[in-house]
Amino acid sequence: MKSRELDQEIRVLPDLHGALPLAATAAGGPGAGVAALLIGKIAGKKIDKIAETRYRVTGTLDAPNIERIGREASEEEQDDDFRDPDDPLADFQ
Repeated sequence: MKSRELDQEIRVLPDLHGALPLAATAAGGPGAGVAALLIGKIAGKKIDKIAETRYRVTGTLDAPNIERIGREASEEEQDDDFRDPDDPLADFQ
């Protein structure tokens, strides 16, 4: 990196659907955990997509400017429905 200037967009996509059953079990007991597990299997990555955050990083390496930007999906993301062809529940997502 010859230039120390930044101009990047960062997409943060947390894995919430994996932690959802554990949190639900702790908060509401085993029944809530099972329900959250089923919801996670059905909704899959769409739960994670809800919590997606985007940032624009500009400036220099010594003084970066980090700005949270809006949720505007690109054409590629609009076409991407996160379907896994090996997922038996893909039709329900």
